[in-house]
Amino acid sequence: MPAELGPPTKSARPAAKSGFSSDEAALAAASRAYGRYLEVLDGLSAPEDVGRLGEVATPDYAEELESSLAGLLSEGRRFEGQSSFDSMRVFERWSQRGVEFVSTYVCFDSSGVRVLDASGADVTPPDRIDRLPAVVRFQSAPDDRWRLIAKGSDAWRGNDFCN
Repeated sequence: MPAELGPPTKSARPAAKSGFSSDEAALAAASRAYGRYLEVLDGLSAPEDVGRLGEVATPDYAEELESSLAGLLSEGRRFEGQSSFDSMRVFERWSQRGVEFVSTYVCFDSSGVRVLDASGADVTPPDRIDRLPAVVRFQSAPDDRWRLIAKGSDAWRGNDFCN
């Protein structure tokens, strides 16, 4: 998709290929999953906490997140506050071998989160962009086809649909 275009407004795959009955049903499951995912991320305060990522992310994605957060947490840094999201839209959904996959556009908002160092001082970068458009991918949890977990997240490279 050319960068000058915004994200599509309809699902890119036909509903018949998804176990979810509609984009709305997939969106509800993805919204619940992303809310749980952000809650876990916001609650990380020590290196031993990263194991909780396995509750809300696929093993590969949890490992990727653990690697990127390990240095921050081992330095005694932690997060305080709550991140949020809005404007989530499903752009792709499908089933494969009994596993549901959903891809979404979302506006991630970190304005409610501060990064603190070991002494409790606020070390949040002053130039941090608090509201970012992102593509977030989900798949079924191993124990429940209808409960989604995060599979990956990337910054959106097209027009900023969050502002």
